[in-house]
Amino acid sequence: MLRFPWDLDSLPYVALEHIDDLPTCAALYFVRTAEEVLYIGMTKILHLRWGINFLGEWHEQMAELESIQGKKFLCWMPFAEGHSKKIQRLERQAIALYKPRLNRRDVSTGSILQDLRIRAGLTLSEVSARTSMRMSMLSKIEHKTRSLYAKEIRPLARALGCEVDAFFPEELD
Repeated sequence: MLRFPWDLDSLPYVALEHIDDLPTCAALYFVRTAEEVLYIGMTKILHLRWGINFLGEWHEQMAELESIQGKKFLCWMPFAEGHSKKIQRLERQAIALYKPRLNRRDVSTGSILQDLRIRAGLTLSEVSARTSMRMSMLSKIEHKTRSLYAKEIRPLARALGCEVDAFFPEELD
């Protein structure tokens, strides 16, 4: 079993106000203050995930992060594309270890599809193009105003680069 082995202070980092300086690598990343890890995630393109993307949108956690006092940093551990399953396990271990407040969300109000899409570093438009599913339908699934049907899971998993079982959380709090 993999264990989370890194001292976060030894990882490369930038202050959150300098996120334009982020590299374009795939990475497991940590948003933190000097005292607390606030958010943990992974992405295929770090710079696009945290900068203003081509749709002019910031990362969805930015508003919450701005409301938290103190200087914030984003540190990361780059990884090669072929290791995403191992990195997902490390991400879960890191979240269990640090218990970042912005990773905690009520599963009944959160969207598994949205979480997987964001983790894959994709927009709704990109998922729509990869699956031939309408953006309006995907948006309704993400906002839980429409159910996700069994026949839709396999094409979504392929488009998101994950296994079908990722749509079925192991534990519900």
